[in-house]
Amino acid sequence: KTGIEGGCIGAGLGSLQTLQSMHTDGNPAILVVKSNRLLSQTLDSAGAQIIEKHLLNRGVQVFKGCDVQHVEEDGTIVLDAGQRIQADFVFVGKGVKPNIDFIEESGVKVANGILVNRFLETNIQGIYAAGDVAQAPDFFTGEQVNYGLWPSALEQGAIAGRNIAGVKT
Repeated sequence: KTGIEGGCIGAGLGSLQTLQSMHTDGNPAILVVKSNRLLSQTLDSAGAQIIEKHLLNRGVQVFKGCDVQHVEEDGTIVLDAGQRIQADFVFVGKGVKPNIDFIEESGVKVANGILVNRFLETNIQGIYAAGDVAQAPDFFTGEQVNYGLWPSALEQGAIAGRNIAGVKT
């Protein structure tokens, strides 16, 4: 044992679910987050602080605002600020970066993904996008967001498919 049972890199849902599965009270764990808060694509600052406080109370060390330079063969996590953290287990869940380079000159509007409306249709009639590449309106805020979650991708695919088939959904 090295002292740290497990380390998770990234603080999205996948990383936090993995951390929950592997972490038990008394077994130290770390979480390395490049952004300034956990679940930055899902929660506002207040919600993220609630999750972080819970993790800290469970003995999880949280490193925010830093990134991993590399992980050595022995499990040492080397952070960009110079810290070296030894871990027996390292999980990397760094999120989704949509591949949109191929579509940028097509006339389809893009930002951090392909911009779609609530029917998953792009700005060009009859062209749809769904899943990790789609930047769709959030139900609550209306802001265009990439969810990067498997259940969302499945639901978006079904909605896009219905719309393509002519069933307005």
